[in-house]
Amino acid sequence: MAKGYKYPGPIKSDNDPIYEDIHGMTLTMNQMADRLVNVEMTSIFKDKAEGDVDTLAYLLENGFKGYHKMSPSELIEEYSSVEDKWYEYYQDDELVMGRSEPTVPKCGNWMVMTT
Repeated sequence: MAKGYKYPGPIKSDNDPIYEDIHGMTLTMNQMADRLVNVEMTSIFKDKAEGDVDTLAYLLENGFKGYHKMSPSELIEEYSSVEDKWYEYYQDDELVMGRSEPTVPKCGNWMVMTT
């Protein structure tokens, strides 16, 4: 299957699935937005530990629309660019925030998805 899959049809609520990720997890708009926030926060914390605050400074100087205010197509575009990073941070237990989605158990060097 190609990386990611956008569900067809109208989206009636934030709880409707809009995307199936590369590991077969079905994600809603809220779950995608939460993952994006988590990746951004984790990246900012990791950058700060290395003395780099450029991303945080950019966001504070220029403002940010917010992932929870994005359209489904905007979320999919943003998420597809960081999906691998989310799984990398998850596998390495580096995510700085909790998750609002089903458990993704870790099994050695690969993951098994459960819902």
